[in-house]
Amino acid sequence: MTNDSGGGRPVESRGTSYDEALTSSSIIGGTQAVVYLLSLFKTKIAAVLLGPSGVGLTALYISATSLVATVSGLGLNTSGVREVASAASTGDEGQIAQTVALLKKLCWLTGLAGWLLTILLAWPLSRWTFGDVEHVGAIAVLGSTVMLAAISGGQAAVIQGMRRIGDLARVNFLCVAGGTAATLVIYALMGQRGIVPALIVSAVITTYFNWSFSRRIRVEPVRLKWSEVFGGSRRLLHLGLATMWNALLITGVALTTRALVVRDFGLDAAGVYQAAWAISGLFSGFVLSAMAADYYPRLTGACAEDSAVNRLVNEQAEVGMLLALPGLAASLVFAPLAVELLYSSEFRGAVALLPWFIAGVFVQIASWPAGFVPLARGEGAVFAAAESIICLCQMALTVVLLKLYGLPGAGMAFLGAQLVHLALYFAFARWRTGFLWTWETVKIVLFALLFLGLSVAIFAVGGSWVSYLCGLLVVAAASLFSLRGVARRAAPETKIGKLLARLPFAERLLYS
Repeated sequence: MTNDSGGGRPVESRGTSYDEALTSSSIIGGTQAVVYLLSLFKTKIAAVLLGPSGVGLTALYISATSLVATVSGLGLNTSGVREVASAASTGDEGQIAQTVALLKKLCWLTGLAGWLLTILLAWPLSRWTFGDVEHVGAIAVLGSTVMLAAISGGQAAVIQGMRRIGDLARVNFLCVAGGTAATLVIYALMGQRGIVPALIVSAVITTYFNWSFSRRIRVEPVRLKWSEVFGGSRRLLHLGLATMWNALLITGVALTTRALVVRDFGLDAAGVYQAAWAISGLFSGFVLSAMAADYYPRLTGACAEDSAVNRLVNEQAEVGMLLALPGLAASLVFAPLAVELLYSSEFRGAVALLPWFIAGVFVQIASWPAGFVPLARGEGAVFAAAESIICLCQMALTVVLLKLYGLPGAGMAFLGAQLVHLALYFAFARWRTGFLWTWETVKIVLFALLFLGLSVAIFAVGGSWVSYLCGLLVVAAASLFSLRGVARRAAPETKIGKLLARLPFAERLLYS
């Protein structure tokens, strides 16, 4: 990126993909913003209706069933995106139709197998997660959500692989809006007894909307023989098993962490941990969702050219950090108020975990673009090995740091794992493509660390109106820095460029 001789707007290279990254981030991110508002509303009402123990119980049920869903799903939701995107890039209608039909059929099979597996594992899952067998029946019934998740995951993979970003955003909103409405009604009527029914109804709503929108994609009807299904499944499972292993590790870490928290500190502490985890991800979720939605298919298409891969990784990292920085700084500065507003005074213990989680989230956003490189290149074994190291480090750190520092130790372990993630994937990308951060990316990292460091200092002092005023100034400065960065990367003729140009004092504040 170079500046014109007269200053002001930069002259962007037409070969860059900043506009694609910003457009997909704005579509997915805008929807995610609305989704998070709905989620915040749902979280607040659920916290009041269920209390910390109810919130913790819900998180444990989700963790237990997610573990089974990960194993039975065989990573098809991720490998399916790559296969559909590859088929779509050929323009061969027959190949597209066959790939879509194969993916959907496999998802039905894995879904049914997942429900059966949940029933078989209900007893050990209840013992491991809760320390008793009182929840065996609930876990067995929740196996239906495993089946529904597999089916809806296949439908979503088709939408994403065809790069129907608008439809993907609409599905996301409708699923959350419908699920939120149904869940809160059930909680209001049944209290904690409604947790299991609410999870099942939410899964049904998600499956319905994904199925409805995937049907809008016109493909030729294909009848596959079982021999064709099992034969064609090999290419899907090649990368799918690696991503399944990754998802299994992540789910296992989440379940183990929550189980350790419950064992050492009680069910209320699990609710506090969940609250801190949710708040720390509020402003990063839309960035990571945008990466998964559009960046991954684009990177797959460019993986044959190292220079294109390196450019995409740098551009996505820059856009991700710029978009997430103001929210992360605000989460730190106003952490006590956020916990009180979004949950209740019973969740006050979450404040101590937030700095560690937010620091980890920032590292995660900076390193995630490089983490997609082995996936885009189809190097599943390397990806599985790297994720194994990362998750084992997090589990080991969690065990040790929980003993040493109490509940905040879980947040420290998350940060440590993200630093390992950064080191491993940067080393891999450097080895395979000669990747390095550009100076533009490094500058954003340095300024972001400055703003987040100031936010941590204010958080440490915290509590008075003076500290909140200083924090507001830091958040405003971080927001201006991010807006300037986005404005200098958005082409003037795009919707984002035109919108920013209409802001008051745009030429002086954003482009000078």
